Amino acid sequence: MFLLYPETVSSSVKNALSFSAEKVLPTLFGFMVLSKLIISFDGARYVYPLIRPLASLLRLDRDECTAFIAGNLCGFPSGAYAAGEVTKRRNYSEMRKTTLFALSNNVSPGFAISFAGGSILGSAEAGIILYLSQLASSVIIACIMRRRIRTERSVCADTPNDVNFSEVFCNAVIDSSRACVCLVGFIATFSVISSLASTFAEKYGASDVAISYIRSLLEISGGCISAFRLDYTNRVALVAFSCGFSGLSVIFQSAAYLIKSGVRIYKYVILKFAQGTVCSVFSVAAIKLIMKT
Repeated sequence: MFLLYPETVSSSVKNALSFSAEKVLPTLFGFMVLSKLIISFDGARYVYPLIRPLASLLRLDRDECTAFIAGNLCGFPSGAYAAGEVTKRRNYSEMRKTTLFALSNNVSPGFAISFAGGSILGSAEAGIILYLSQLASSVIIACIMRRRIRTERSVCADTPNDVNFSEVFCNAVIDSSRACVCLVGFIATFSVISSLASTFAEKYGASDVAISYIRSLLEISGGCISAFRLDYTNRVALVAFSCGFSGLSVIFQSAAYLIKSGVRIYKYVILKFAQGTVCSVFSVAAIKLIMKT
C-alpha cells in the first residue's frame, strides 16, 4: 500500500504534522504540564473533600482521585500517565486498574470544546455537551464495573515538604515535551494508516458513514475531521464516539502505561468502546434537546 499510494502517505504525514501544530499541541501541551504538577504535588488532597460524594459513588480513594482529576482536566495521554503513577504504588486488582485507566484517560475540555465542538460541530456549546457526555458515560460505566470495589481509608504518603518547585516544574515541561513528540509521531503514523484504509474502503464502495467510523476507530482527529462529510446528527454521533473511544492511536500512546501496570489492553479497549457508544447516544440526545438541532 505504501508503494502503491506514495502521494497519500506523503500528504497524510504533512496534514498530520500541520494539524498537530495548529490544533493539538496548543490545546494539549499546557494541560500536560499541569497534569504533571497535579500528580507531583498530590493536587487531589485540596479538592478531595469537595468531590467526596462522587469519589464514594465511583469507589475511588484519594490517590485514584488524583488520576481522575488530572486525566479529565488534562486529557490523554496524561490520564494514562496519572493512572500509571497511581497504580504502580498500590496493589490494586486488574479490574480496578483497568477501570481507573478508562475513567481517567479521556479527552481534555480544550480539545472537546475548541476543536471537536468549535471546529467540527460549529459551536463551543456543542463541545461542552460533548465533554460532559463523555464524562457522564465514563462515570456510568465505572460505577457498573467498580461496584464490588472497596476503597481503603489509607492513602499513599503525602508529597514531601522539601520538594523543589523549580525542579518539578522543569521536569514537567521536559517530560511533556517528550510526550508531545511521541504523540505527534503516533498521530502521523495512524493518519497514514487511516488514509490508506479510507482509500481501500472507497475502492470497494464503502459508504461515507462506514469510512468515517473506520477512521475514528484508528485515530481520533482524523475521525472527527471525516465527520464533515456527514449530516449534522451523524456528525455529532461520530465525533462523540471518537472522543469516547479515543482511537487506536491514543490507545497505543497509552499502551506503555497500561502494560507496566499489568492491564491487558483488550479489556481496556472493550471499556473504551462501550464508553464511546454511550457518549455518542448521550451527545446526540442532549444536543437535540438543548440546542434544538
